[in-house]
Amino acid sequence: VKPGFDLDEVRARVLRGQSLDTVLTEMQGIPAPSKPAAPAEVAPARPMEDERVVALDGMVKRLRGYVQELQDDLRERDREMERLRQTLRRERSAAGRKMRRDAELATKDATIENLRRQLRGERRRGRRLKKRLERMRTVAEIEESEDYTPIKVLESLTREAVRNLQEEVGIARGDVLYVARAHGWGRGVVKDLAEIGVRALVIGGEPPDPHLIRVTREAPLPLLPTDAVRPDIRGRTGAVKTDTLDDAIAEWDEEQKEYRREKDTERLEYLFKEYRSEREKEVRRGG
Repeated sequence: VKPGFDLDEVRARVLRGQSLDTVLTEMQGIPAPSKPAAPAEVAPARPMEDERVVALDGMVKRLRGYVQELQDDLRERDREMERLRQTLRRERSAAGRKMRRDAELATKDATIENLRRQLRGERRRGRRLKKRLERMRTVAEIEESEDYTPIKVLESLTREAVRNLQEEVGIARGDVLYVARAHGWGRGVVKDLAEIGVRALVIGGEPPDPHLIRVTREAPLPLLPTDAVRPDIRGRTGAVKTDTLDDAIAEWDEEQKEYRREKDTERLEYLFKEYRSEREKEVRRGG
């Protein structure tokens, strides 16, 4: 090293790993720090360098030992992970078998529950059919009697009630229906019953709505008050004396004839008024 360089700085940089040429190039032109006058004998620098080398060697050895420990630990961890993988594969296999068994059991349980529901449905259907058969037998027995006419009970003049009665005992041409409640009646239901050929409707409870009376007149479908026929209702069926029913329907027919005459008269009066109005318009245009 040429004079003018700080030897301590050069040594420190070399020990930190820099090459001597690089250190000298970087420190070229940088004056060495002034040092106070020192006695002729300077403490040797070699022992300090040796101590640093020894310290670095010790550090390197410790780091190598630490690295070795880490490598051993990693190998142990790898072995442990492999054991865990094998255990996991075994558990997954066992879990898969259990899941397949559970799935099979769940499928069988669902099949059994479905069959149970079907069985309950068939039992309910059987009970309904039995009740329907009993009602039909009752109606048939009444039909065999010349003194009484059977009546089928219709809960209300709604499509749902008509559908229920169709399922229970059926509705056929010539049937007489007892309507328990006239509230919520529908024009379409009255029309459907008239098209089926129902012979008459017997209205229970309060007097029927005037609009319902007009709709049944237009259908036409006899609408009879309970007082006129006095039916004997028992559950979903009943009976009425045949002669009483015939008289009530005959009376309704007479009223229907009068209703038709009034409607025809109203129609003729309307047509006459329309004709006279047109004639007056023609006279005014011609005048």
